[in-house]
Order: sequence, then C-alpha cells, then structure tokens
Amino acid sequence: MDTVFVNNDDVIYKEDLISEFIIDYQCTGVGNTDAGKITLGNILLNTSEDENPTFSVSDSFSSITKKSGSANIKIDGITYNIIDTPGIFDTEDLDEIVLTEIAHTIKMCAHGIKAILFVFEAKRFTNEQKGTINGIKMFLGEEALQYMISVFSHCNKKQTNDPENFRKRSWNEPIRAFVNSVGNRWVISPNPENFPSDSLVYEQRIKELHKHIASIDGVYTNKCLEKARREQEENARIAREAEEKRKREYDELKKREGEAIARAQYEKQKAEDERIANEKYEKEL
Repeated sequence: MDTVFVNNDDVIYKEDLISEFIIDYQCTGVGNTDAGKITLGNILLNTSEDENPTFSVSDSFSSITKKSGSANIKIDGITYNIIDTPGIFDTEDLDEIVLTEIAHTIKMCAHGIKAILFVFEAKRFTNEQKGTINGIKMFLGEEALQYMISVFSHCNKKQTNDPENFRKRSWNEPIRAFVNSVGNRWVISPNPENFPSDSLVYEQRIKELHKHIASIDGVYTNKCLEKARREQEENARIAREAEEKRKREYDELKKREGEAIARAQYEKQKAEDERIANEKYEKEL
C-alpha cells in the first residue's frame, strides 16, 4: 500500500496531499512501495514511468524513496504540490528515520494536507494490508480518516471499466469497512498499459479522483499529527507501567511461592493486560 500527499502552493492558501505522495492542498497517500503509488503519481502528473518519469519505480525489493520529493500539478485551475514521501510501512523501511522524515514533511506543509491517497492493490484484503491500515491510523491518528481517499491499483480492464461491479463482486468485509470509515471515498487508478491517457475510461477515473480531492472539507494539520504522537506516547507509557507492575508482583510472589507459581501468574496477568489493550485498540480503530 502507498500514500500520497497533495499540497496547494498558490498565493491564497497552501495545502498538501500525502501518499507516499503529498499534494499541497493537500492530498496524501500511504502504504508500501510497490502498491501502485508511483504509477498514480506519474498519472496525476501525466508523465511516463518509462520515459523521463517524475517519480521513479525501483526494480529492487527495497524502496527507492528515502527522502521526500515533489512536483506540481493543476486541478481545475488550482496548483497542487505532490510530495513523494518514504514508504511508511515497507518492512525494511519501517524505522525511526523514515517516520521522522514523514513527520518533517507534514510539518513543512504549513497550511495542512487536503487529502491522503491510500493506495493498495485490488486483490484479496490480506493481514499485511490490514496491518498497514492500522499502522497508518496509529501514525497519523484517527482524524486522518476524514482526509483519506482509497485508491485501488492493479485493477484489470473489466474492473477499471466498471467500478461499481468491481465494488460488488470483489470487495470483502474488511475493505468495505475501511472504505466506509473514510467517507466512502474511493477510486480506481487506471493502468496506463491498458488505458492510454487519451482514452475515455482513463479520463473518467482521473476525474473521479479530482472530484474526491475537491470535496474534502478542511485540512490535516501538524496539530493532528502531534495529537496522534501524544496518544502513541501515552499508550507506550501505560504499557511500560503495566510491565513494571507485573515485574514487581512477580518478584514478590517468587519470594513467597517460588519461581513456577510466580512465572505462571506473570504470564496470566500479561495475557490479560494485552487482551484489554487490544480490545481498546480495536475499538479505537
């Protein structure tokens, strides 16, 4: 899955969009490197991946994007800045350096992010994809859902030609729940190999994305990110204190009842604490 940010740079206001792209006025995309984010970015900019692409696709399994890059587009006369950010949830890239870079990019979008483009492949919804979504919600915060647009990539010709049929026949419950959580904003990213940029279907799918971007009220700001980070820090503090309490109780019980009983009680309490934390986490998501 991938993310794109869109930001507007004109004189009156400035906003951004994130996906592993950020578009000022603002659109944003999030996810893995190979989910179709690069293709979407080049589609929005009307550039080819094969001939002088604005954003490059890596042939390796590691993300080519380590630092943010940007380019400008216009939608209905409004200038947007697309910012290509590091792959937030690539296994190799999920580290403090990448998260710091993305947080820095968001902070640079002084007037906020208009939309977050969440890009993922049109296939069975996997545990990895569910984990990516949960990770995005944790990193960007629950408020980010108000600015997200689901973008399905790697759709075949039939799916791209008939989005409604694709929705009815291909979505499972987790996908429906996620799209519903982002205000039912979703589009299909047309495959340029199947649909040239001058084709009717290609133009229809891109217009649908433009319409969703324009329809979003407000912007995702640095304050939203800071709030999410504070919540993460609070959850980490609660987990740390719970572990310290379990260890104290373990040491005390070990002195009275022995190692075996103390260890059994420790594991039992740990499982209970984790169950409660997971229930709270699932409820928040």
